[in-house]
Amino acid sequence: MTRRQWRFLRYIRVAVLMVLILFGVWHVRTQQERRYGLYTARQIFDRAEPLCYLLVPRADRLTLSIEHTPERAHPCAWIVEADDEVGNNVLRLAWDATNGDLWYVSVVSLSSWIPTEGKGMAPTSREAVRAAWSWVSGLGFAEPGTRWRLVCALQRRREGWQIIWKAEGREAVIRVDISAEELIGVRSWQSPMR
Repeated sequence: MTRRQWRFLRYIRVAVLMVLILFGVWHVRTQQERRYGLYTARQIFDRAEPLCYLLVPRADRLTLSIEHTPERAHPCAWIVEADDEVGNNVLRLAWDATNGDLWYVSVVSLSSWIPTEGKGMAPTSREAVRAAWSWVSGLGFAEPGTRWRLVCALQRRREGWQIIWKAEGREAVIRVDISAEELIGVRSWQSPMR
């Protein structure tokens, strides 16, 4: 081959590479803009990011992955998972894709990152209820104007406290760790008031 042919071949390779890169960018953008339920992956990411900073102290080092349940699945949901810098899953969030309600939060206990002697004494039930309520309102489950009431007696579990709250048409189960300093998980769903 002549030098001119090699140069032409090199230009062809660069052009093909540019087309592939542009196609990849277009594909990622298309995936982010495709709706599932009422939302796109980008909209769910925008909702998840501030919650990551609220729930995980080292959120700036997290890698988020966003996916939705298969088409025609029930419930129709967007799921966000956050992995730390070593690849450990530390957070899982789920939204109802049909109405945008956050209905599930799970945080891997950060206890292994905090020395035992630095933790406070086990809280009273009142302190655990107060901590659970701050998570319910802080995560946006308790919208302004809704009246929530404590439903069940606290159940002291091995890993912490479980508290159940209800409002008209909604129910939430909150789990906080034994010191009531850390959130373990929240589930919230629509349910008839009893």
